[in-house]
Amino acid sequence: MAIAFARMTIHTRTKGHSAVAGSAYRSGKVLVDERTGETHDYENRDDVLFETVLLPEGADPKFQHRETLWNTVEAMEKRKDAQVAKDLVLALPRELDGEQQILLAKLFANEHFVKNGLPVDLAIHDHGDGNPHAHLYLTTRRLLGSEFDKYKARDLNPGFASGKGKSFINEQDYWGQRWRDCQNAFFQEFDIDLAVDENHLITQRHHGRVHNGEAHYIREENQLRREAERHMAVYQPKKVLNILSERYSVFSERDIASLLFKSTDNREDYELALAGLKALDDLITLGHGDDGHLRYTSKQNLQKEAKLADDADTLASRNSSKVHKSALKKTCSKYSLNEEQAAALKHLASSPDIAAIVGRAGTGKTYLLGAAKAMWEADNKRVLGMAISGVAARGLASDSGIPSKTIAHYLTLLHHGKTPWQKGDIVVMDEAGMTDLNCMTKVVSSIRKTGAKLVLIGDPDQLQPIGKGAPFRAIIERIGFAELNQIRRQRDEGDRQATRWLAQGKVESAIHHYDSKGNIKLLDDEKMAQQELITDWMSQYETLLPSELLILTHRNRDVAILNKQARDALVAHGKLTGEELIVQHEDRRTRVQVGERLLFREKIKSLGINNGDFATVIDIKGDKITTKFDTEPDKPITFSTKEFTNFAHGYAATVHKAQGATLNHTFVYTAGKGWDRYLSYVALSRHRESTKLYASKSEFSCIKKLSQQLSKNRPKENTIDYLELCSSRMRITADNLAYNHANYLTGNIIKNSHVNISTKSHDIQR
Repeated sequence: MAIAFARMTIHTRTKGHSAVAGSAYRSGKVLVDERTGETHDYENRDDVLFETVLLPEGADPKFQHRETLWNTVEAMEKRKDAQVAKDLVLALPRELDGEQQILLAKLFANEHFVKNGLPVDLAIHDHGDGNPHAHLYLTTRRLLGSEFDKYKARDLNPGFASGKGKSFINEQDYWGQRWRDCQNAFFQEFDIDLAVDENHLITQRHHGRVHNGEAHYIREENQLRREAERHMAVYQPKKVLNILSERYSVFSERDIASLLFKSTDNREDYELALAGLKALDDLITLGHGDDGHLRYTSKQNLQKEAKLADDADTLASRNSSKVHKSALKKTCSKYSLNEEQAAALKHLASSPDIAAIVGRAGTGKTYLLGAAKAMWEADNKRVLGMAISGVAARGLASDSGIPSKTIAHYLTLLHHGKTPWQKGDIVVMDEAGMTDLNCMTKVVSSIRKTGAKLVLIGDPDQLQPIGKGAPFRAIIERIGFAELNQIRRQRDEGDRQATRWLAQGKVESAIHHYDSKGNIKLLDDEKMAQQELITDWMSQYETLLPSELLILTHRNRDVAILNKQARDALVAHGKLTGEELIVQHEDRRTRVQVGERLLFREKIKSLGINNGDFATVIDIKGDKITTKFDTEPDKPITFSTKEFTNFAHGYAATVHKAQGATLNHTFVYTAGKGWDRYLSYVALSRHRESTKLYASKSEFSCIKKLSQQLSKNRPKENTIDYLELCSSRMRITADNLAYNHANYLTGNIIKNSHVNISTKSHDIQR
């Protein structure tokens, strides 16, 4: 999981540091320190995945050699207490592949240091403990051509707190915030379904493998970090609340306890920190959750959700986009809609400036949207689409014809003062159930200001937002919705019923159905379960198109294992042809042949490639690969591996990558404790013809245990789920919070609707 771990250390001669030794240790090289005559040999390290020297513009190329660079640095420093270097450690997201991690670290180094004149000795380490991290080893002076500046680059230092021993707190906070912002911007830019999560108030110091000469680098910093973290927990409760509020709309006693326990050393400190947090006026007690534990929020989150509710109410009271009856009638006669779809189309035609369609998996939502687009355009309205990921946006565009971009794209335009929609426009948000509170609030607010209409399409029972809150569920409980329940994707009626059960949270019933068909395979251990899956997958691969099959799992490590096993099976059966092209990444190799399935992990606008696109290799010539994309099979794309290498094998993928996809056959591998009813619903509803699920008895002793894990309910919560309980205690009226659910829903919405709108909160499975 991505975290905001950034720790800056200053290396000084008074602490026995040597810049040459520091570089040798981090890069895993042999370097000779000319000042001391010592040879520092760390060449036997096997945990250095990548290393390079980044130089500012105009720097002499000789400084690419570490020995030259750092011996020159040492020669510049004459004082016995000189600061010789700085070491910034950044925790890298485990979910990214090696190439993405390198790109992310380079972007951060260039943005904050290299472009400001500082060389960066960059190294990426992974000790096999699942915690990859980057070392940015920095000079303290700018490099001007072939010489270092005679002045220290103090203007690049963040602000320090006054008072002895407190400066490290502000610097850690500063770089942690910069690293958090850099990661989140990177995730948005490349449509990666991640967001930064802080595990600690001040992020953990990474110990690494300590060599005798490096022990002093770690002891002092660990002590500082712990002191700083304890100080923040006990004496700065507002910062604790801010961190909780960034992660959750609603948080529990357990969430608070987990954060404070990691940030304090003893019971006395813990109780002081807890008391300080609970004494804050900005901490709002909401009431008890279904599990009996108290729930809390912050005043900031409460105001944000109240603003969202108020904006939604305003849109729901406005009807500036009503479609003329002639346009609706013409569309209904042109498209073959079932009864549910026709009713939903009428709802979209007559609904106010915010409308919602809850479409269960495989009910033909995009076909309905294609008809809706034709209807709106026949009424001279411009239609725009958006979705949380690039793949979902492209799917919306290709299946419905609605020109679509990512939500991040539109939010970037809004951030720069450019409003992408105008009065009378129809803005369709697909997969709205995956949109978090921050994004939804900004979109709804802009729609209200401009006079456009917002149409939300989604399913609150599929994958939850990665960010905080569940705003789609909050909105549809407030304004009502039209619902598509008639499953069309699965061709077997029993499978269609299983999908209905999954949507209702009745996972055990769905598992029983697939078990009765022999499609649940519980093997003795993980290795046997994986082998059985690959055998079954290979038997289908013999007769079907590769694009009709997909292996689904939850953990990235399982994706990597299953991709390798799938490709090994294809090679053994002679299914991949032609000469093998070995694509060299900075940290790994990918073998590619004709017939290979690829999953692209980066958006390349010039090529028309989105992060998450699947393709089949149809030709290889030299370093050029020609692929046929699943989304546009008639438009082959050729690219050079000298220019673009951010792809992986695409036989297996995470369930998140498959949200919204339809395959003929899916093979689901279940492992780990991360599974819940939302993952189960998506994973087991992607297929037309068949789905099979594989697990090991070493983890799930029987079908019942498997069903229990796959049925776990971990919904994101909203403050308005609790407002009726706590409004009187907080002296906040329901009107002030724009929360008058029952009265509102019995008003104009129902009177004007041509469809039976669900109005009870219990209609939505929480």
